[in-house]
Parts: sequence; structure tokens; C-alpha cells
Amino acid sequence: MLFSRVVVLFCACISCAAPLLISGCGKKTAPTLKSFEKPGPVSGLSAVHIENVVHLKWTYPKDKAHTVRNYVILRSEGREFLRLAETENNVHAFADEDIVPGATYSYNVLAQNNRGTLSSDTVIVVRTEPPPPRPGAISFEVKDNFVHLKWRPVSTGAGYNVYKSSEAGSCVTQPVNKVPLTDPAFSDSFNVSRKVFYSVRALTGSPAGNLSGASPELLVDPNEFSPAAPEGVRSIVSSEKVYLSWNGPAESWVTGFRVYKKTGTGPYKLAAETQIPAFIDSDPDPGTRDYRVHAVGPLLEGPGAEVRGLSLEPVR
Repeated sequence: MLFSRVVVLFCACISCAAPLLISGCGKKTAPTLKSFEKPGPVSGLSAVHIENVVHLKWTYPKDKAHTVRNYVILRSEGREFLRLAETENNVHAFADEDIVPGATYSYNVLAQNNRGTLSSDTVIVVRTEPPPPRPGAISFEVKDNFVHLKWRPVSTGAGYNVYKSSEAGSCVTQPVNKVPLTDPAFSDSFNVSRKVFYSVRALTGSPAGNLSGASPELLVDPNEFSPAAPEGVRSIVSSEKVYLSWNGPAESWVTGFRVYKKTGTGPYKLAAETQIPAFIDSDPDPGTRDYRVHAVGPLLEGPGAEVRGLSLEPVR
């Protein structure tokens, strides 16, 4: 099995000094020294090799962003750097799709100001190798306010990264896990008001290493959650009231309960909605009554637990 590594190397070289200030003639305003200043270098340059594409990212100080016209990306395959691409001043990423697995590439990202002056170099070196296979399908369980994910493992020695997005099919390169996972499982915090999409990539080598294609996406949509029927429904009948209680929900995302009631041969009708696992029926009707208790999720109502044939006890 091939193991891949991505070796990251940063360096900054000193460029030539800023051009001398030349005074304008006539009534033209003389350029200021600041307009000739070399822009500062980019920072936080990172690279990740995902399925034969090298993704570059970098940052630039917000208070200096107005001085940058664009960013210039250069690439070297062992000889001189050649211009590869340019991005606008508000774009801090680039995807190089013209690569060959097993090759070594050096990337240099430069900031360029409005006068065409380039910043000092910021270089990163990427050694690409064939990525591992894609992980298999993901499954999940929500428990204790966490989404617990599992997936089929790939080859021995591979690590895993988990990616999360609010939109299907979006290209996400920043994993939610801080370090590569060694086991095919991950637990993420659960938000009952949001639907999210998860995918997993296998990787070999360093944390920035060579990553596989993404697994099939998994949608976790709380609006599709249907809770189980309440358990342990108990009843106490007096001459005036019926007391119902049941166990609290196993699912942390249950939002409440609905109690339905049927008297005689009539249909079930909603009797109450409650946030606690209990209900008191004060209806003095002496006839027989049946109840169904349902847990309610963010949107859907689960199956009901039934209690039948209850009647108020006669007063002695």
C-alpha cells in the first residue's frame, strides 16, 4: 500500500527595495511613497491534495486588504517558477487541477498592489501520491445531544477526515475534526434546528496529506426524525380524574407529547399537548375512555402508546 505525505515548507525572501519616488510635472499630484510600498506577504498558506487536485488557501490582514489588487499564484516543478493563475483580492483560495500523482510541486502565492508591485514570496511544497480508496456509506445515531457517525473503514493505516456542510454537494476542504481520526467513527454536536450534510475522506501521510474522494453524503435532517412510542405508560383512576404518566423520552430531540382520547365508540381526538411526561384528565364523563400518547419530534409525531378501558371509579 502506498503511503502519501504532504510536506509543507514556508519561506519568505527579500525582494528588491521599493522604486524611488519620481516627482510628477505640471499640476499632476505626485505619487506618495505609500503607493510604491511593497505589499505584505500572504500568511497561513496551506495545501491539501484531494483526489488529484491541490487546494491552496491563504489569508491576508483585513486592514491591509484594500492595498491588494489581486493575488498571483506561481508554480514550479523543480525549475523556475511559472505564472499559474491570478485571483481577485477577495479570493483567498485556488484549486490546481493540472497535476500528476507522484510529482512534487512548489507553489508561490504573492500579493500584488494597484501599481503591480509584488509582495515577498510565500512558498509551500506539495508531494502528491495516489490517494487511498473512498470510505463507504455513513450511518448515524443521535444520542445525548450528539450525532454519532460510523462508516466502513478502508485500507489499514489510513486516517479519516469528516466534513460538514449546510448544502448538498458543496466543496468543503476544512474538516470538523482537529486531527485525523484513526477509527471509522466520529461524534459531532447536534443542533435540532439545522439540517447538515456529512461526508468522509480517507487520508494517508501527514495531517495535510493525500486524501481520497468523498464518501456518499449523509443528510441529518431533524425534521425527518420520528420519535419512538413512549414507554412505561401508567394510569391512576380516581372518582374525578384520570392520571397518566410515562417514561421520559430516550431521544434528546423530542420536543413534547400529544395525548389523544377516545370515549365509547367515537374517534380519537387531541386532548392535550404537554412538555412533561404526564397528563391529568379532569373530564367527569363516567364512560369508558381510551388514550394514546405520542412523542413529538422537531416536525414529525411518532407512533402512540395505548391505554384502554379506563373509567372513573364511582363515589362510595
